Amino acid sequence: MDKNLSQTLDLLRQESDTIPYPVFGGLSDLSRSDMALLQAAWSHWSLTRRQKLIQALNVRARARVELDYTMILLWTLADADPTVRRLSIEGLREDDDESLIPLFVQALQTDPDAEVRAAAPKPWGNSCCSASMRRLPSPTRAACCQPSWRRSRPHLSCSACGARR
Repeated sequence: MDKNLSQTLDLLRQESDTIPYPVFGGLSDLSRSDMALLQAAWSHWSLTRRQKLIQALNVRARARVELDYTMILLWTLADADPTVRRLSIEGLREDDDESLIPLFVQALQTDPDAEVRAAAPKPWGNSCCSASMRRLPSPTRAACCQPSWRRSRPHLSCSACGARR
């Protein structure tokens, strides 16, 4: 573990009301071995701390595009807490990587929490028929036509299935 990550994890262990500024640089671009250390520490933090951390990482990543928390957000997509999962989807929304779409589809179709399912299609934008969606197989495209997606965008229609949103 490098000294920077060690200091970062020490700062996070302190459970202050805010996330200390040095944490943001220390958690960017983690290696697999660093991710393993973060994962081990994660279970020792309070739920509130974990939720605040993911929310803060999302805000910081939007403000400073050179910071990359993708490894953390991909891992926290499987967190036990639905708020952490929803925040992870929101953070990954900024990434234009089409390989993430199947993860969002899986969350849309299988997540037990309604808020997570509602957040899952948002990375696709206002149209589930974007260029990236048109390249997906029909069953995957059709996932955006689920009732939760239609309820969240009643003014749109889907050219993939013709459903009025």
